[in-house]
Amino acid sequence: MQLILLTFVILCIFLNSLGWVSNMEKKLNPDKPLPDRAMIFSSYSVEQIPMMYPEYLEVALSMAKKVIGFHIEPIASQMRNPPSAGKNVEYNYNQNFVALLHEYQDKGKLNILEENPDWGDVPGGGRDRAGLIIWESV
Repeated sequence: MQLILLTFVILCIFLNSLGWVSNMEKKLNPDKPLPDRAMIFSSYSVEQIPMMYPEYLEVALSMAKKVIGFHIEPIASQMRNPPSAGKNVEYNYNQNFVALLHEYQDKGKLNILEENPDWGDVPGGGRDRAGLIIWESV
């Protein structure tokens, strides 16, 4: 439990610093043009954040004119209809990433290009299956 809490704290600090760096760069280089493209990639890392905050997507979407997200995460249970808790609850892994992406799609801020709950199995079991979700900014 302590390791999960420490990982969560470190990831929160990282996400906060990502926003801070993004804002700081804008202040230091106000005339620097926004990059045309950026890609956000994650693999078995979003799972470590029990509840993903909307600020993650706000920062990600502000990084370039066009942003692509590519995530391979044990979130397959979140993609089921209806979503199920799966094993992620037992391990205090992420519970809302897919719902957050759908919320932002409903707001017109991104499009989900692919959502595949059967992308891969988790080696050694013990967690939910790996799902693939790809999105792009609007």
